[in-house]
Amino acid sequence: METKELISQALSARENAYAPYSGFMVGAALLCKDGTVYTGCNIENAAFTPTNCAERTAFFKAVSEGKRDFVKIAIVGGKKGEMTAPAPCGVCLQVMSEFCKADEFEIVMAKSEEDYSSKRLSELLPSSFFPYKRLEERKKMELPVAFCDEMKRILGDEYEDYLKSMEGTRKFGLRVNTAKISVEDFLKISPFELTPIPYVKNGFYYDGEKEQPAKHPYYFAGLYYLQDPSAMTPASRLPIEENDVVLDLCAAPGGKATELAAKLHGTGLLIANDISSKRAKALLKNIELFGVENSFIVTEYPKKLAEYFTGFFDKILIDAPCSGEGMFRKEPSMVKAWEQNGPEFYAALQEDILKQALPMLKPGGMLLYSTCTFSPLEDEGTVQKILSMNPDMEILPMEGYEGFASGKPELIGSTEESIRNCVRIFPHRVDGEGHFLALFRKKETADEPVVSCEQTRSGLRGEGKGIVGGVW
Repeated sequence: METKELISQALSARENAYAPYSGFMVGAALLCKDGTVYTGCNIENAAFTPTNCAERTAFFKAVSEGKRDFVKIAIVGGKKGEMTAPAPCGVCLQVMSEFCKADEFEIVMAKSEEDYSSKRLSELLPSSFFPYKRLEERKKMELPVAFCDEMKRILGDEYEDYLKSMEGTRKFGLRVNTAKISVEDFLKISPFELTPIPYVKNGFYYDGEKEQPAKHPYYFAGLYYLQDPSAMTPASRLPIEENDVVLDLCAAPGGKATELAAKLHGTGLLIANDISSKRAKALLKNIELFGVENSFIVTEYPKKLAEYFTGFFDKILIDAPCSGEGMFRKEPSMVKAWEQNGPEFYAALQEDILKQALPMLKPGGMLLYSTCTFSPLEDEGTVQKILSMNPDMEILPMEGYEGFASGKPELIGSTEESIRNCVRIFPHRVDGEGHFLALFRKKETADEPVVSCEQTRSGLRGEGKGIVGGVW
């Protein structure tokens, strides 16, 4: 079918379609066989009159020249309507510009106001559209049997509620950078509809289908960070005081490091580390965007850092690599990764990281361990290992929230009741994804760590390595 004939057919179908506001006609996307995508809105007639939008103009130009071989078309909107709410043209363009290849063209439209307002684009557009492709993937997602069996053991009567929550949509979060602007002042200038996250003082929910805060100038000014709501909890629960020396051991892409820096108020020192140089670039970008000056970025294995920073840090945050069970709803692809490397693999990795991290904590210092998984092996099991590695470590209670669940020592056959001070976050209890947190303190009476021969030769207590006053 010729391109113009294809579009004409789509335009004629609009008589049965609903538009979100008066004057809105048709939004369309065309996919070329070479992968190029053209998008346009307010296509008023088959003459394809250009508008003042460069992207739409390119769309009309490509159509009018007839030089492109299009393989797919999608239509959003339709005939004139009287709905007063603004149409999400930006959303339409964003979605359509992420077109995926297909063998046949499709015409997708809302046939009523109810279709448009209740089902929204996520229901109207095919699964080939991003970001709604993830919604379709989630509907088809099959959770591994071994995972489901373990979740039944963990949740008991709440298991069905958890499964139901997996059918819902993920929550989007925005965290205000209090190093640049107060929460109160940001709310005065915010162009977004925000709802407070009840368990994070500077965190807010926003509608990811309506709002695009990643494209706003305030984002590029470093006024906020976009982050899963539950993922905001680790940095919010690690007590940071001015002049602390802080280590974020697995820091990229910087969501937690930037919050730790904000809590330092320009004092002390933040060392943000990630073993991946590629991920560390994103970390550096966010640190700079947030205006952090009292920090430096490190790309090093924990074992190497431990040689240089024995007994050095007041606070350490370890958001450890994990099997990612708490992210299955947000990232359905994590299921396949889980099947390849499950809790056993990551529990061993976490133990190795902690062996190197614990000696870097000062007596009296605090360490926050967190994961985004539900696995008792990686959560309570790793906590138990921390206590076994160093008897001077004790678990502290954290600021709670009515939707949080306590740690469960019985899941690992432990009698250590202090594990109940840990926090579990489930998506059926809280508007956010899955998370686990444990806050430790090294007792003031803890013995000084043993210094190895290699450390002594290298002068690693700040002697002969250019460390002066806690900075390089």
